[in-house]
Amino acid sequence: MPEVSGFIDFSVRRSLAITALAWYDRAMMSKLAVGGRRARWAVAIVAALLCSPALGQERVAQLSKVAGDVEITRAADGAKEQARQVGPRVRGGSVYAGDVVATLGGASATMVFGDGTRVDLSESTSLTVEEVDLSAMVVAGQRDKPLGRRIKILAGDVYSEIVENPGVLTEFETPSGVAAVKGTKLSISVGRVEEQ
Repeated sequence: MPEVSGFIDFSVRRSLAITALAWYDRAMMSKLAVGGRRARWAVAIVAALLCSPALGQERVAQLSKVAGDVEITRAADGAKEQARQVGPRVRGGSVYAGDVVATLGGASATMVFGDGTRVDLSESTSLTVEEVDLSAMVVAGQRDKPLGRRIKILAGDVYSEIVENPGVLTEFETPSGVAAVKGTKLSISVGRVEEQ
């Protein structure tokens, strides 16, 4: 079973940043520059990183292969990033909850999840991924898996190889319905409505 880790929420990050800044103030007040300018910069960088919203996000998937123009629209701030294949790695290929991954004309991408589940995106495809903590529902007897993964296909074609995982409920959502799957291979196509 894959390890499902939490994230540092904003209040904890803020508390750590305040502690780092207080340490800096004490060092400056007591004339203990502790390494001088480098120590001040190190404290400032740590404080900035701890306050950064990106630190609080949990990556839900990684693009392992891209060809052509693949764009990720970040849910956190709406910024658009190009994912680029650089040797065996994909630069800018981390996918966070709510991000929209889109392949433009002639492009393709492969997205891999922590449990080995793979989703291949054909050209002109867009989708988003959400992960939901279902632990409370498991305790209440309403669900049997502690993590829910919903892949919402907005347009295009995907081929998926879902790894059977007792800890993850995987669902695919399209404009016409939702399907829960486990340990299977499937193709899903979502066409575009053509105007007449």
